[in-house]
Amino acid sequence: DLDPESKRKYSLTHYDLNFTSSIAYKPICSLDTFRDTSLKRLFGEDQFITGNEDASNNFARGYYNLGRELREEMIDGVRREAEGCDCLQGFYLFRSLGGGTGSGLGSLLIQELQNEFGGKDKIEFNIAPSSTLNMSVTEPYNVVHSMYKNIEDTDMSVLMDNKSLYSISENKLEMERPRYQDLNRLVSRVVQSVSSTLGAGAGGNRMTLSEFKTNLIPFTRIRHVIPSYAPLTTKSRSYYHRMNVTDITRSAFDEENTFLSVGDLKTSQFISACLLYRGDVSRREANQAKNTILDEYQFVDWAPNGIKLNIQNRGHT
Repeated sequence: DLDPESKRKYSLTHYDLNFTSSIAYKPICSLDTFRDTSLKRLFGEDQFITGNEDASNNFARGYYNLGRELREEMIDGVRREAEGCDCLQGFYLFRSLGGGTGSGLGSLLIQELQNEFGGKDKIEFNIAPSSTLNMSVTEPYNVVHSMYKNIEDTDMSVLMDNKSLYSISENKLEMERPRYQDLNRLVSRVVQSVSSTLGAGAGGNRMTLSEFKTNLIPFTRIRHVIPSYAPLTTKSRSYYHRMNVTDITRSAFDEENTFLSVGDLKTSQFISACLLYRGDVSRREANQAKNTILDEYQFVDWAPNGIKLNIQNRGHT
């Protein structure tokens, strides 16, 4: 038994931990908080769809219960936005597979999009849970059901996990305590690189979502893509640490730069790869870097030259 003073200390410590946790989650999850930021100008009020309760970290609750209640409202909102597009190419979907809303409600939304817009491409950017950073015991259950439900409905799934995002922030960017904003900024870099090819003008080669998918997905049921980004360095190091195109390309194939924990890529076999360059890169430099990767890494026998190149002369803004 604890003495009264020890009990008081334990009670205060336990309370402080819970209090800190609740503060950390509120700014990320609340749409009311989002409406107070400058980003609210990107969306109209009719584009926010909210419910009165969450899915309690349970796929079945998000898919069968809450999802059924919000299904008509969600698809009506998507249909309204799609009708206002001049040339609709497809959809980007962002979700976390570990929670009940992202896995359950997200799976239902993708199925509805497939029924309503079957001919349009659907690309997911998914955050998978990590075995060392679990927030709930139901995360593996949610991931398995979500991926199984959508294996026929989505065209490409870009997978990332929290462990890799934290590792990149701490080891590559030298952040002592990465915030959710820092992790989201890494994800946005991947999305920005993919979307930069859609509206490319004189500054680069245009590549549609359909072309992007065709070059990466050889079979309909093998549609999970592992993203990587290079160079990843701090601002102070960037002033004196110069890299050429081949060095940057090698870094992109380094397991420390991948956004999903996959182990040593030197011992793996690649089915396909797509290298998206941004900035002052010539076609000759890109081809040299491509040939270097083909020499150093293993690709499957039936696709020995399975690397697609795309160059956007405009860098990140």
